Amino acid sequence: MQPNAPLNSSQAWLLAEFERIKARNNRFTLRAMASRLKLSPGRLSEFLSGKRTITPKAAAKVADHLGLNPRRREEFLNTTSRSKGKIPVVRKSYRRLELDHFSVIADWYHFALLSLIETVHFKASEPWIAKRLGLSVLQVKSAVGRLQRVQLLQIDDGKTWISTGRHLETPSDTASSALKKSHRQDLKRAIEALDDVPIEERDITSMTMAIDVRKIEEAKNRIREFRKDMAAFLEEGEATEVYSLNVQLIPLTKKLRGDD
Repeated sequence: MQPNAPLNSSQAWLLAEFERIKARNNRFTLRAMASRLKLSPGRLSEFLSGKRTITPKAAAKVADHLGLNPRRREEFLNTTSRSKGKIPVVRKSYRRLELDHFSVIADWYHFALLSLIETVHFKASEPWIAKRLGLSVLQVKSAVGRLQRVQLLQIDDGKTWISTGRHLETPSDTASSALKKSHRQDLKRAIEALDDVPIEERDITSMTMAIDVRKIEEAKNRIREFRKDMAAFLEEGEATEVYSLNVQLIPLTKKLRGDD
């Protein structure tokens, strides 16, 4: 491709992203890239050739369709900013996952697999994924099939894996056997980490307090916001590992009856 004008940094960034994906899948074309970005092939060609400037608004849409993590999103948006200051990382809105879909993928490794795809050294290899997550290859194959069935995983040409299930919010405050199963698995893995994971690679702490139970609902809301803020913070930088964050708030005292 011979540009008609010198590439500005945003055009160079987008071209480098195309080349990065193509290096993982040599059948990936500009037309496929345009389809992923919800652009016409002509418009994408104009962006890459320098005929059309990538505006901040267009860059934001491109970043959304590429599913960039917060650090790379900020990096790309900064290339279109004319101001000297950095564009702050914006915490993305979360999409609610329907309970019937969640029930299909309630086992912890489905979400771990989606997150693993976002790591910098990800390999689209079921044996590699199995080794990284401590699973059998059969478990990985089954998980991939389920994630594709609920449209949270897209595999282009069998080589390029795209997680469409990023920034999901699972149902809460709902009586569900799937949710109970998921929480039990999270707690079990946290217990196992006490012995299996070095202390410098984990953080398991607790607080005991006397509380006003009328504040429980607000406490739940604050915990949800804390989780999202922490996720935005931890996703900045070069993603190399997949972690799970669990916040537990449970009563240690039982309510007294009127005559007790």
